[in-house]
Amino acid sequence: MITNTTGTVAIEGDFYAAHCDIDEIGNPVDDTEMYWLDPRGSRFNHGELTLQMNGIFRSDGGQYVCVLSNTFYNGDYGISQASTYIDVQYSPDVTIKDISGARVIENDRYEANCTVDANPTATTTWKYTAENVTVVDVYLTIESAQRYHAGVYTCESNNTLYTGDTGHGVDTIDLDVQYRPVVDDGHAYCIGGDSVDLVCVVYEANPYPNSFTWTKDGDHVSSGQTYNIPKCDLSHAGIYTCTAANVFHDGTEGRDEGMTELVVHLRPTILTDDIQTLEVEAGDNVTLVCRADAYPVATISWRDNKDQPITGDEPNREIITPEPEGTISTSTLHIRDIQDSDFGEYNCTATNEIGKDSHTGDILRKELSESFLWWLLLVILVIVVILLIVCVAILYLFIRNRKKSSKESADVTDSKKIADETKDVTSYDNVTLYPLSKRTPYPKQEKFSAYYAAQRSQDSQDEEKQTKDEDADIAENKNMYDLFDELIDTERQSAKSRSDDTNVDFPERKSGQKSIVINEIPEEYELSSDDSTSKEGN
Repeated sequence: MITNTTGTVAIEGDFYAAHCDIDEIGNPVDDTEMYWLDPRGSRFNHGELTLQMNGIFRSDGGQYVCVLSNTFYNGDYGISQASTYIDVQYSPDVTIKDISGARVIENDRYEANCTVDANPTATTTWKYTAENVTVVDVYLTIESAQRYHAGVYTCESNNTLYTGDTGHGVDTIDLDVQYRPVVDDGHAYCIGGDSVDLVCVVYEANPYPNSFTWTKDGDHVSSGQTYNIPKCDLSHAGIYTCTAANVFHDGTEGRDEGMTELVVHLRPTILTDDIQTLEVEAGDNVTLVCRADAYPVATISWRDNKDQPITGDEPNREIITPEPEGTISTSTLHIRDIQDSDFGEYNCTATNEIGKDSHTGDILRKELSESFLWWLLLVILVIVVILLIVCVAILYLFIRNRKKSSKESADVTDSKKIADETKDVTSYDNVTLYPLSKRTPYPKQEKFSAYYAAQRSQDSQDEEKQTKDEDADIAENKNMYDLFDELIDTERQSAKSRSDDTNVDFPERKSGQKSIVINEIPEEYELSSDDSTSKEGN
């Protein structure tokens, strides 16, 4: 038989021992074999009568058999055995099991099972704080999981050991209720030219979104929770949609979207092409136009050349401000009948709640254009040339008349001298003969003209008569010139024929000599008294 040294009941982890008592060893003794069989029927502990286990486990509980056997001569076995049952007691081992790993999607059903391994049998209970939870025995059920169901759930189990001690077992889960993101609507503000960040604000989501998408007017513009616009302008203003998505434990996806409105404000910017420098004349009407781009729409004001505000109520000034066109505001300044005091610099200032901008335009007195100056210079040059020509012509006529007067004066003087010299001429001694060569134009004729001009000076009061006499004298002088030429030629011939017995001295005219003097004139060449008288009459 088997004697249980420590008893048939053991506490898991304790020491256990049992002894196999043999009353009589069979025959034959030499073939006798002794061993133990465990609860699974496996042999162990051969030749040992004592079974010992240090730190018995719950798996060691069950029936143990002590076996003694021998073999007869005919080959049969002789067997003797004894058994004992070991009851291993232990505290409850509690495990909560579910199919989702303590995760549930909002509005879905959730089930959990509290499994308990205990010896002796234990009493099991669930502990939780949420409402609307159903527990039947070891089973916990939530029909429609809500976010408030998330939290800790505890399964406890207790039993009483043979020693009177209480065995306690517990297991907990932290239930994760998953739900789609909740994206907040937002507003953003930007001043034109500045940088702005649009943030997709998610204030509820489980798990947190793993993707963000930004769209504007249906077009994709960016990915990521934050959308940065480095330099915003009016084209960026509008409604942006952020779509956030997360992935649940079962691979499904939750989505939500929020709207963010971007408001873009523009600092006033004056369109400088409109403000110009004008050149006008006194009495003209002037119009200055100032246009500004701004949001909110800018208010435009004017200041005059004396830095005084212009209200448009002045007698010759008017300001017209039409309705804005989009973000463009316009102001027109009219100045009528501009005066000297109106010339100068005018300032246009555009202002809104963001800032202001200003620009100036000049109203200048109109100056002659370059092309006009060239034409004016050309006209002046033409006039100067004409004046020069006129002056030269006048000077020429003056000099000509002056020379003529001087010549006439000289002729008069020479005529008077000749008259004085020939006043008492009665012979050839006082006759002056002029050069015989170079007879064009008639030099002697001019001398005779001077002579007759001296005679005509006595009748200078009648100038018209004098002119007619002068013309007659010119014709007469020519005849006289021919007469003297004939006289000289005849005298030369006579002188040659009478070279031995004449006393007439007729010198030859030397080179450069303008005249020769003949002291004696043949009698046949003397002027008759009638000729002399007629000449004096002329």
